[in-house]
Amino acid sequence: MKNYKEVSIIKTDRKKFILLISALFSVFLGFSLLAFLIAPALKITQIANSKVFDVSKNYYVVCVDTKLTSQKDALNEAQSFKAKGGAGVLFFDSTYFITISSYFKKSDAQKVAENLTTEELPFCVLDFNIQLNLKDFEKDEKQEFLTYFNFCLNLIDEQKALAEDLDTNSISKINANLKVKNMLLKAQNYSHNLLNSNNKNLQKLSSTMITFSSILDYASDEDLLDLAVLPYSSSIRQAEMQCLLTLKNFKL
Repeated sequence: MKNYKEVSIIKTDRKKFILLISALFSVFLGFSLLAFLIAPALKITQIANSKVFDVSKNYYVVCVDTKLTSQKDALNEAQSFKAKGGAGVLFFDSTYFITISSYFKKSDAQKVAENLTTEELPFCVLDFNIQLNLKDFEKDEKQEFLTYFNFCLNLIDEQKALAEDLDTNSISKINANLKVKNMLLKAQNYSHNLLNSNNKNLQKLSSTMITFSSILDYASDEDLLDLAVLPYSSSIRQAEMQCLLTLKNFKL
């Protein structure tokens, strides 16, 4: 027969074990309840911290990485790419890049850049992201602003498509010029509306629309149709890239 001391030790150890299990179970329930209570708050915080843009559009631009710091030298080099239908607009980021054409898919732009790259002539792809957060706008103000801003984006896309149609001879130079004139007329009408607005954000956009009008005015010049040196698609791509850079730099 086991003595009293041995039995007492066994019972005491068993009690300790049961108490330990109970304590661990209580801790587990506590953490589970805490996680259940704070999960919605964490989710709300994550949503609040995530970047949600009312305007978000990406363009991928094939460029020549000139490695040049002289604007004059870069402009001279750009002429040869304009003669082939490229935009030829300069973009400066430590050194000058000569923009050639834009794409909606990065994979398409990368493929073109890879096919054009040689040992002497490196091509690359630059991401031109246009993003705006209109969280501080009233509902009606936001809708009106987006109407004008999306018009600017559509103008860029129309010019891109028009240049591609010219490259494939899907449209004549004369008809392409008429389309540019139509874009110009719309941009001028919209810039007039924005100038007369009492809204400060729309007034900021008015300067962008005026710049668009100036760019399109040059591209609509009928004398460009008769130039033998540069294809008309180059003039359209130049206008497209200038508009794209203008919109990329837009700040509220």
